Amino acid sequence: MNHDVLLQIAKVLNTNDIRWGLGASYALHFRGLVKSPRDIDLIVAEEDIVKTVKLLKSFGQLEEEPPKGDYLTEYFYYFKIDETEIDVISNFKLKHETGVYTYHFDALGIVDSVMVQDVNIPLTALEDWYILYLVMNNKKQRGDMIEDYFQTHGIKHMELIKRGLKQDLPRDVRKRIEDQLESTSD
Repeated sequence: MNHDVLLQIAKVLNTNDIRWGLGASYALHFRGLVKSPRDIDLIVAEEDIVKTVKLLKSFGQLEEEPPKGDYLTEYFYYFKIDETEIDVISNFKLKHETGVYTYHFDALGIVDSVMVQDVNIPLTALEDWYILYLVMNNKKQRGDMIEDYFQTHGIKHMELIKRGLKQDLPRDVRKRIEDQLESTSD
């Protein structure tokens, strides 16, 4: 994975006051859960999505890649910058057997940041990704990794889990989250 591309993007977004956070595999990577992230997932506030896409077009190739299958994401853009894949996402929604789960990206969801070569990189919450990965049928192993992390480090942002539980979730996902809450609160 090309950290230089991530640093380039972070500098541009930070300088232009974009509300964004690094999500998915890179958010897990900076917490020691994933060794080699596959791509860069940028979660962007809806009010900043147009500006973000314009900024990234200035140094990367926007590719055609519509969301697939159970993804009902309102804004999804796929860039290729120096052979690195970048997904730019806003209003992330997942269809499941009983409805739609929406990832609410707001100030609560930026819970951490890392400094890499003097560049601040905001990180989205593991608690949000835990629920998202459980809802994604093909990503439940990532949910397992986050559960193991919670067992060791605890759940730091319980309010995000509680917010997620207020939404429509598949019954098995809801039960798994509730069991996780019970086991980490003991």
